[in-house]
Amino acid sequence: MLDKLEKYVQSVMKERNHTGCSVAVVKDDEVIWTKGFGYANLEKKIPVTPETIFRCASVTKPVVTTG
Repeated sequence: MLDKLEKYVQSVMKERNHTGCSVAVVKDDEVIWTKGFGYANLEKKIPVTPETIFRCASVTKPVVTTG
């Protein structure tokens, strides 16, 4: 199942021209899987990790919408 998730994330990143992202799967209030995709800094080839800190813009809409 995680293989499908990884392929999906990679395809969405390519389709939307995203440089990098970090994904976490949470079950029963426990983080069971994390992975970074792409680059945090493309010029320096610094990869995204689960610990990468991203700048946030307007993120309340998706949070309010999903729950």
